[in-house]
Amino acid sequence: MRIKIRYSDLIVFIVVLCVFFLTCIVGEKYSNYILTYSILTISIIKQKFKGNIYLTWISVATMILIIITLRFNFINIILIIFIYYSFKDYISKDTIKLFINLMVIFYLFVIILYFALKFNINYDTVIWRNGIAYYRHSLGYLHPNIAATKWLAIIMGIILIIKPQKIFRKVLAILVFTYIIYSLTYSRTSTILIIALCFAVLILQKKIDKRVPFIIQIILSIFPVVFTILSLLITEKFYNSSLNRLLSGRLLIFHNAITQYKISLFGNSLIENMMFDNAYLQILLSKGIIYSCLFAILFFYLIISKTNMTYRNVLVISAYCIMGLMETSFFRFELLTVMILTLCLDLKIDQGSI
Repeated sequence: MRIKIRYSDLIVFIVVLCVFFLTCIVGEKYSNYILTYSILTISIIKQKFKGNIYLTWISVATMILIIITLRFNFINIILIIFIYYSFKDYISKDTIKLFINLMVIFYLFVIILYFALKFNINYDTVIWRNGIAYYRHSLGYLHPNIAATKWLAIIMGIILIIKPQKIFRKVLAILVFTYIIYSLTYSRTSTILIIALCFAVLILQKKIDKRVPFIIQIILSIFPVVFTILSLLITEKFYNSSLNRLLSGRLLIFHNAITQYKISLFGNSLIENMMFDNAYLQILLSKGIIYSCLFAILFFYLIISKTNMTYRNVLVISAYCIMGLMETSFFRFELLTVMILTLCLDLKIDQGSI
């Protein structure tokens, strides 16, 4: 009996294998290389890149930028387009369920290795907050925040398929497990986002699968531009000790980086490896104005071109964008893949929840 493997399912498996497991062994850099080469190779063999003129021009512009700067990691934009087309014509409820199940399995597997075999326990850290020391468990990943981010990706995926009649029970279970993850990692950003998502889902329970007004879709499409400007403006308040303390000293780090490296057309590769907890500023400073504009244009097109944008979609995409204000999360493929799945899942309004 011949077993037929769907292309979208294969991509899902590669993404989860790389970002939830291989990253713990070979590191995020090499894991991303494996992921990038695998998806690009399979996509070319399968000839899945049949983009329209807009995405084709964005890809061409990105390739020119890579040739000029000799920086291969700029290919992330093209990779987003390939993943988008991997899912666009083949996405289904079953694909999303497979994605969530694989994430949960690999996530629990790494955590079991951590507690049973002290796997990557050397990445545990201690942080001081308000004069109190907190021991932060990495849970087998390369940083406690990374472990929490992967949990956020799982929750975003669950919200994407949760049925309205089961929302209260699922939200309650999510909050319980989120508390456990927080008590181990003490990662505030992911936890706050998950709690906000849960309350938003409860509030929007009755209309979560209804189409949003087009004006909301337009506002959502310019989030990267708005948040980049907001990040630049708030950086000017670096002298505000209260605000700086609230943001764990991030403002001073942002201000010093902008002052030292400046904003340029092609960016500065030295910033790639800095502890820079803002995706918008990190992209702008490390990859430059041209790359930031290409990403903003791509994001705008993908959001605007989606038909039947529902409140459920808006919640997941908003979480992805807001996360970028406090973490360098745009190209964390666990979050990125959920966001792309959200854009590709295009159900009729009268079908209700998936």
